[in-house]
Amino acid sequence: MEVNLPHSPCDSTSLSLVDQIECDLLQYIDRFPNKNFAIQVIAKESGLSQKTIKRLLLKRNRPTYQTIFKIYAVLFETSEYKQLMSLIPKVIQEALKTFSPGEKVCIESENRKFLDFIEQEPLLAELFILAATGTLDKNNVVFKYGQYGLNSLKKLEMSGYIVQVDNSSYKVSNSTPNFDSKCLKFLGEFFVKNYSKTKNMQIEGQNSLSFYAEGLNEEGLKEWLKIDTESFYKKQKIANNIKYKGSKPVFTFNATDTVD
Repeated sequence: MEVNLPHSPCDSTSLSLVDQIECDLLQYIDRFPNKNFAIQVIAKESGLSQKTIKRLLLKRNRPTYQTIFKIYAVLFETSEYKQLMSLIPKVIQEALKTFSPGEKVCIESENRKFLDFIEQEPLLAELFILAATGTLDKNNVVFKYGQYGLNSLKKLEMSGYIVQVDNSSYKVSNSTPNFDSKCLKFLGEFFVKNYSKTKNMQIEGQNSLSFYAEGLNEEGLKEWLKIDTESFYKKQKIANNIKYKGSKPVFTFNATDTVD
């Protein structure tokens, strides 16, 4: 059943904290054809409950530091504190600055804890990402990795990062933190190293592999980064389209940076 949500234009120079959060959430939700589905996406990506998201949209309470941080980490697709603080509206920046250092450290420690966990053994990262794609099946893990795979699966489940949804399949749990840049780099490098193929480059439609370097000025670098962002959103839109959902686990990783 559709949720009838209020609509209001965002004006970061005059809105209160709760009004700004409502506006930014609505702008994000408007990117999706279905509001309920959008709320589900925000809840899954942030680790918050759908009830919490709806309460924010109704402006019924003042959210905690963790709630605000997790919401804007999803909206701006980064959990790195300094980067996020440079992107979010001023009223949100000021609100986050007023919370205690202990609350801020809690968000950062979640990412460190997760990264430390998946770095224990390579298979943990692979199984976690398979759970995120909806293709993690216990029978397949046992067939491919035997008891070692089953033990790794149990580690992930006991850690709370994945949950079992039926007799053999798993999904990512809501307790998983939003990835910061260190987690993204680790996962990206891991999957590029282990699964990026060179033998299929001659076969159209199998995979994509490219590298290019050039001397650019600041304006040129900004244009490159703009293209990267637009490309990511287009891929995300395809991935969220039910028409393209399937059983083939696929990854994409992109990095643009200066050589210094």
